[in-house]
Amino acid sequence: MPTLFKEIITINSVSFNDDANLPATASFFGCDVLDGWSGTSEIDAIVTQIGASDGAILGDFFPARARNLTMAGAVETDNMAERQALEEYVKGVVFPRNQELILTKYEAVPKFIRVRVSGAREIAPNPTKTGFRFSIPLVAPDPLKYSLTPSEGTAGVAGVSTGGFTFPLTFPLIFNTVDTSNENSVTIINDGTGNSSPLVTLFGPLNKGWFLQNLTTGDVLRFDIGLNTGDEMLIDFRQEIALLNNSVVTSTLVGDFWKVVPGTNKIRLFANFDPLAGFRIVSYPAWE
Repeated sequence: MPTLFKEIITINSVSFNDDANLPATASFFGCDVLDGWSGTSEIDAIVTQIGASDGAILGDFFPARARNLTMAGAVETDNMAERQALEEYVKGVVFPRNQELILTKYEAVPKFIRVRVSGAREIAPNPTKTGFRFSIPLVAPDPLKYSLTPSEGTAGVAGVSTGGFTFPLTFPLIFNTVDTSNENSVTIINDGTGNSSPLVTLFGPLNKGWFLQNLTTGDVLRFDIGLNTGDEMLIDFRQEIALLNNSVVTSTLVGDFWKVVPGTNKIRLFANFDPLAGFRIVSYPAWE
C-alpha cells in the first residue's frame, strides 16, 4: 500500500518524485512506499540468565534495534531497451549491495538516515512494457533520523592558568572554570526526540588531564594523552574512535562517549588555559 506520494526522496544524489531531476532516459522516477520510516523502533530488553531456576539479570539499558525499511516505487521510460537499462541503473547504481547509502526524505523538517540493502532487490515490469516497479528492502543499523542542518560551535578552554605545574603531578588534575566567560563553552541545540552523537575536534596545546564534558548531563570523556601546539584530535562519538593527527588514539579512555540529549546542551573543554587551545563540536539533531 502506498505510504507517501509527494515528498522528494533521495538516495545519495539520486532523486525520486522530483520531475526536475530525472535520470536521462526516464519520463517518471518515483517512490510511493517508504514503510518503516515513521514510528519508533522497538527496543530489545537484554537479560543475562543466572541459572536453571534463578531467573535473569536485567540489562542497564534497552538498546534500540536496527530500523527495517522497504522503499518501493515505479519508473517509466519510452521503450524496452531504455527500461532494461534503467532496471540495471536502479539495482546497480542507486541501490548497490554492501555500501552505506544516505536516504533523505524532504518532509516538513528534512531528515536523513544511513541504510544498506538487506535483501533481494525486486523488479517487476509494468503492463506498459516500458516501465517497471521496484521494491528494495533496507536496514538502518542506527535507527535514528537526523536533521540535514547541524548545531555547531567553537570555543576555547574553560580553565585558568596557574603559572605552571608542580612536579610530580597528582592525578586527576583539577581545573578552575571560568564561569563568566561565555566564549569558553558551546551551546548545542538538539531539536529532535533522540540522543545524537557529536563530532568533536580538539586543538592543542592540551596537557594530560583535560576532559570534555556535557554539563547538561554531567557526562565526561577524556583520553590519557596530551596534545602539543598544532596538534588536532578528532573524536567521533558515533563510531567511538579518536584520531590524533590522523593516527588512531590507543591511550586509556576515561569516562565514555556521551550523547547530545534532546533540548539544550552546554559543552565545555576543561584544561589548563592556553589561548591557542580549544575545540569545535558538530552535532545533528536526531529523531526516533
